[in-house]
Amino acid sequence: MPITIQAVSRLNLQAELVYLSCCNAARRLSTTGSGVSGFADAFLTAGARTVIASTNWVEDEASAFIAERFYEHWFSGVSKAEALRAAQQDLRAARGQWEHPSCWAFFRLIGDEG
Repeated sequence: MPITIQAVSRLNLQAELVYLSCCNAARRLSTTGSGVSGFADAFLTAGARTVIASTNWVEDEASAFIAERFYEHWFSGVSKAEALRAAQQDLRAARGQWEHPSCWAFFRLIGDEG
């Protein structure tokens, strides 16, 4: 059974962070009957304090690199916002073809930045 926006929004989460590494997870879709317009909003409605998600298609290897580096930075004690920024900078420095904003700029931190 597929996971729906409505099903996610009805969850009772107590999550500090939900990291959605799939493409377009932060893209707003048409508003549903629940008033939730996308998966990122659904997780916030369900109780996540922060969601990190992409607003567009993202190359798989670059996405995995950013996720790995994000957690390394965050677990070192910096804020989630700083960890995402540092991970994006790490990606840009790692390979020439990843310097283009299409590889890193679509990731968004939504909610609590701390």
